[in-house]
Amino acid sequence: MFSGTISNILGEVLWHSITVDSTIESVSDAHREEIERILTAHGKDLLNSDSPIRILEVAAYAHTTGYMLANKFAAEVTLSDISIDTLVLGRDMAIESNLDNENVSRVASDFHDLPFADNYFDLVYIASALHHTWSWQTVLKELMRTAKPGGLLYLENEPCAREFCFYKFRTNRREQFREFEKSLDQEGLLRIVAEPFPGSRPEELFGMVENQTMQLNEMLGLLREVGSIEELNLNPEACMGAIENTIFDHREHDSEIVKQLITDRLKRRVGKATKSLTEIDKKMGYLLPIPAEIESMAEQIADSITSIDRNAPLDGELVRVAISNIFGASVTMVIRKHADASFSLTATGLRYDWGERSAVKIGYPPEVQKVLEATVDLLPDIQRSSADRIGASFPPDQWTSYTDDKGLKSLFPSSNAIIRCSDPADRKQFLIMLRIYALFDSEPYSVTLSLASKEIGKLDIFQSDTYLLRAEFESSDSSLEFKLDISYLNVELKKSKKTIVLNVSAARVCAL
Repeated sequence: MFSGTISNILGEVLWHSITVDSTIESVSDAHREEIERILTAHGKDLLNSDSPIRILEVAAYAHTTGYMLANKFAAEVTLSDISIDTLVLGRDMAIESNLDNENVSRVASDFHDLPFADNYFDLVYIASALHHTWSWQTVLKELMRTAKPGGLLYLENEPCAREFCFYKFRTNRREQFREFEKSLDQEGLLRIVAEPFPGSRPEELFGMVENQTMQLNEMLGLLREVGSIEELNLNPEACMGAIENTIFDHREHDSEIVKQLITDRLKRRVGKATKSLTEIDKKMGYLLPIPAEIESMAEQIADSITSIDRNAPLDGELVRVAISNIFGASVTMVIRKHADASFSLTATGLRYDWGERSAVKIGYPPEVQKVLEATVDLLPDIQRSSADRIGASFPPDQWTSYTDDKGLKSLFPSSNAIIRCSDPADRKQFLIMLRIYALFDSEPYSVTLSLASKEIGKLDIFQSDTYLLRAEFESSDSSLEFKLDISYLNVELKKSKKTIVLNVSAARVCAL
């Protein structure tokens, strides 16, 4: 019913309806410093132009970098993000910091199909966001399309694929590691077994894309088709531990020797880690490679590592790219789009323009906007609606309201709580999304969502975390009433009177 793109946008909007992030200012300032360095090193011709320099930040989040650049360079800055709420938050933070926003535009858009004219911006940049899609090639082409001939694209801190990885599961962030994850980490196996950049599980739980499989060679090839790479900074060391360094040090040995080295080390250490793998870990999807997988991987990596050119300098691009392909790396690049003597700017306005909301221009592509226009929210905004409006959907006798010291509102349900929707009129297709923080004590439990006694969504809780409970359904009823049931997975414990604690901080029922 709801396409993947629409569901992602609606999920992102729900996620960003609550933004508690203490790093926004520090990250914004770090980005500002780096952009200033790049413009000084590579963009003097752009800065010395008779017209103001045009800057586009894609996936800008709530960062205030653009406002600082507008003030510093008298630049014409455009901030683009999928979420209207984060762009508004960034504007409010800029105003609080006395940053002029007269020359800053904010545009809500989908970075797969940007609303900006071809060849318009002097500098386009995106930081730590290209990997939030599986269609990253499309996004790269869009970024380069909007840069003018001779203009710059700055790509900061993106992960590239790692050949030496089984990609068995997503991991928690370091401060929330389970004992099994700690064991893998201590054995130097976490990046080999799970993912090159640990810590992506929270985003995956919320339905967000965390793509760590972008191929570096493909990325470089696409960019070189339309521009020249003026800076290429690879940091494979961030993904290398004792095992990886030992393998690399053996690159001049025979392939069979390296294969045996990898096989022996992995089998021995995986065997140790197996002892800490619990039944709950398995239910959460945690896996270890079997011997046959280890042997196949060892042969593959041995061939790759021994094929590195022994005569090439270790700090040269050839070797750095080879190491990054094998072990993964964070990637940062500056690309200059090929010049075009015949270039002339023929269009300056937005390709898609659906008006404004909260001083943010709406620039979603037509197919996205069409669905969003037809989408009606049937639940109140927990963070912004009145107590009476919230109480009508979340009955006070079944939901306890709480506001923390940061002003964040949460609703705590009883074990069998009702959620009532406003009249859906003649709508028949629906999407419900609940942002849930579930506290885990010692026993696994489930959160089940039902409509008319039929289960439509379920979460099994094995650790404290933020989850997205999401379900699509059809209904022709004149009203919608859901039941949220919370109970232990253990049959005996289901009879327990012990309270299970969780809260809902954002909720949407979208009628299409």
